Amino acid sequence: MSKALRRFLKERPGRDEVDLLLVDLKKGGDRGAAVLAAILIDDVLESALKYHMPNLSSVEDVDLLLGLTAHSVPSLREYVSLMLLEFSGRKTTHDLNVLREIRNAMAHGRRAITFKTPEVTALCKSFHCLNTIPDFTQAAPRYLFNQAVTKLMHHLVTKIGPYPSDIPTKSYVTELD
Repeated sequence: MSKALRRFLKERPGRDEVDLLLVDLKKGGDRGAAVLAAILIDDVLESALKYHMPNLSSVEDVDLLLGLTAHSVPSLREYVSLMLLEFSGRKTTHDLNVLREIRNAMAHGRRAITFKTPEVTALCKSFHCLNTIPDFTQAAPRYLFNQAVTKLMHHLVTKIGPYPSDIPTKSYVTELD
């Protein structure tokens, strides 16, 4: 990858660009939506980790920490999983793992796979953060996935620092943990 492209990708998107990404999340193809969702969640999670772990000041340190989680030895994955569990709670950690599993299947699967694939649909119905939606198990899996991503992003934003007092806390924020 060129240095210019790498530099571009490291920059944080502005509000308008995030709005465009959220439109892509809702209207793009299933595989792209799953990958984009993981990117958005990773970005918020990275910000939260940087807030709570100020010694990880460089982007490379956080990239190393998050990157090693996916590909490294089981003991390191378990360590980071335990750290996330303490940081985010058991239900949120479960939901992040479900998101990761869907993303990995969509990004790396060589089979025709969509949110309507029964195995993916079952995962979409397993998000804990959706329990506040009436009859959520009857909703379309893509809708459930988008709702879960939105709720997880809102929840993780509260972990970045004190929740802004002018924004009312939604009930799902406290119910996730």
